[in-house]
Amino acid sequence: MSVFELPGLNLSIKGTPRIFQIELEHLFQLCSNKDVVPDVTLQATAVPFPLFQNYLSRWICRQLDLNSLGQQPSMLKGPDGNMAIAVRIEGVPYCAWTNKPEKKIYLVSALRNGAYRSAPVQSILMPLLRELLLGHEYLLIHGASVVTPDNVGLLFIAPSRGGKTTTMLSVLRQGGRMIADDLSVFCPPFDTINIRGIPKLLNIRKTTAEFYPELGAHYKTFTKRPNSISRFVSPKSIYGASCVQSQAVVRCIYFIEISRDGPKAIKVSTADAMRKLILANAFIADQPIIPEAIVFLSKIISQTQTYYLKTGSEPAKLGKWLIDHSSRHACA
Repeated sequence: MSVFELPGLNLSIKGTPRIFQIELEHLFQLCSNKDVVPDVTLQATAVPFPLFQNYLSRWICRQLDLNSLGQQPSMLKGPDGNMAIAVRIEGVPYCAWTNKPEKKIYLVSALRNGAYRSAPVQSILMPLLRELLLGHEYLLIHGASVVTPDNVGLLFIAPSRGGKTTTMLSVLRQGGRMIADDLSVFCPPFDTINIRGIPKLLNIRKTTAEFYPELGAHYKTFTKRPNSISRFVSPKSIYGASCVQSQAVVRCIYFIEISRDGPKAIKVSTADAMRKLILANAFIADQPIIPEAIVFLSKIISQTQTYYLKTGSEPAKLGKWLIDHSSRHACA
């Protein structure tokens, strides 16, 4: 049994059919494997459509209306602090939920025409993983993180397809070291702002690859996945074995604004920084944030410098600008 080391917990995966397990393991394939007892087990099952609701927990069945379920994930609250995420894509329902007493996440997918269809695993699992990590005082953020050659830790926040990966790569290709592509984790204690990443393959869209010759030249060789417009590649295969670092102290947080005006950084007020970090900590619409997370975010803001980052129109030049300016930004 594979046990993947994530910041704050060790996760094992069991899936039926085997292709389901392989898909889930693919999401965490760059995480270290450990021969230890897992903190949480992810149990995934694909079942015939008529049996789908039979496999769900009773409290989910009481709340879930399959007919109204759509492509936007829905969150359901259960007993003992448990929660479920449900979604329906092209007629196929998926549901994942936590069972904290059993230390498990259950994920059920319906078969389509008797066959397994690739599941939207990240959009279903990340809201649940956020809750489990928070129980260990780890704070999951939808953001890319990198360390400059001058050892300044940077965190980039933006909505999906808002420029996080492109901006992180602009620093990486100038000698920086990647912490995370889009899943960064603030780690206790919060007297210094340490961040780790959940290592994943780089998620590269064609438009991003076109900015950087080393990506564009090999883009067609990157891995394709069903139902994805992106392609996937290990950062080490492009930028070398030393391009990834396990953790860093974050000094600056940049909220990305794609703009022809720039690059330049504009200071963000504490209130605006808090509002944007709360959004980055929510992985589906209206996911609540608990008071403990607000306390952690307040400590993070008090010990970092926060800026709006106007990217300018040339991503290939942005990395050098960030390396040249981030040390000064960190001391502002």
